[in-house]
Amino acid sequence: MNPAVFEVQDLTVRFGGVTALDGVSLRHDSGGVVGLIGANGAGKTTFVNVLSGVVRPARGRALLDGHDLTGLPPHLIARAGLTRTFQNLRLFGSLTVLEHLLVPYGARRHGRQRALTLLAEVGLTGTESRHPAELAYGEQRRLELARALALDPRVVLLDEPLAGLAGSESDELMTLFGRLRDGGTTLLLVEHDVPSVLRISDRVLVLDRGRLLADGTPAEVASDPEVRQAYLGDDDVRD
Repeated sequence: MNPAVFEVQDLTVRFGGVTALDGVSLRHDSGGVVGLIGANGAGKTTFVNVLSGVVRPARGRALLDGHDLTGLPPHLIARAGLTRTFQNLRLFGSLTVLEHLLVPYGARRHGRQRALTLLAEVGLTGTESRHPAELAYGEQRRLELARALALDPRVVLLDEPLAGLAGSESDELMTLFGRLRDGGTTLLLVEHDVPSVLRISDRVLVLDRGRLLADGTPAEVASDPEVRQAYLGDDDVRD
């Protein structure tokens, strides 16, 4: 069997007496968009934090293309091919838009041209010399995405990327996600906007109190009685 694009095995995370993830195991063998949904406190951000090296699990492993990422610092995980965005933007106020993208390239040849190409791909051409405070919120979101793409990652983790965006801005970002998927980048999309997740995802995971409640196509998950009772709020569902 070929290595999975990403995989977690018996992933368990505890914060004091609270179990944030409880023995989660799954593998994703192909590209596309993987949606991750669940109520507040279900463990979604913790899952992303473990994969990206921000949190170390009490038990279990996280793998990328068969390589164990568990315990590696975030910058090495990013170099290995897994990058992320954050629910709360983490941009540098002292850097220009272009400088945000040049940092990952270091002294690499053609870094500037690649950075300019990325800015064009996310719709930020013309903002190169601006600082984050001079950008609209939606533009800041796209800048963070461009930075996550700068290392040509195999997998990008998107933590609440649509939060705070107007409808048209969300639609534009979703269109961009679709282009990235079509270009071969695997996206793990953590988002409270369930209709958007169901619309763009090829596979949907549902966490409930730290456990994997459901895993399937958008249609399968949307019609799952347990999901509808636990998360989608369908009180009329019967066994």
